[in-house]
Amino acid sequence: MAPVAVEVLPASVSEFSTDTVEGCGVVNTSFTESSQDAISWEWDFGIFGDHIGQNPPQKTFSGAGTYPVTLKTVNSIGCGDEKTKTVTVYPEVFAGFTSDPVCLGNETNFIDQKVQVSIEIFIL
Repeated sequence: MAPVAVEVLPASVSEFSTDTVEGCGVVNTSFTESSQDAISWEWDFGIFGDHIGQNPPQKTFSGAGTYPVTLKTVNSIGCGDEKTKTVTVYPEVFAGFTSDPVCLGNETNFIDQKVQVSIEIFIL
């Protein structure tokens, strides 16, 4: 049996960066695509929507959690790749304190009034 030549075509290489990968309460972040040989870009932001195109508009992530962001690319011969990164939103913590009136130079005690955590839960 004679050998058969197989041509392996290169795929695009999906890559992107983000200016913010984590924060508290609400995270606003921009994404910059830096893929190799891509002519088509498809972004998946999970519960925060999707985008078709090279660079999506700024996205807002809210509610504590870790959210995947996936970029799928395709090159001119139809070969594709995908890259996933995450954005992490930590719960916001609010603290309240009181103290007795005090004269300059004297000590006082601070009393913790509350600690509240704000969490949004999404059911799909």
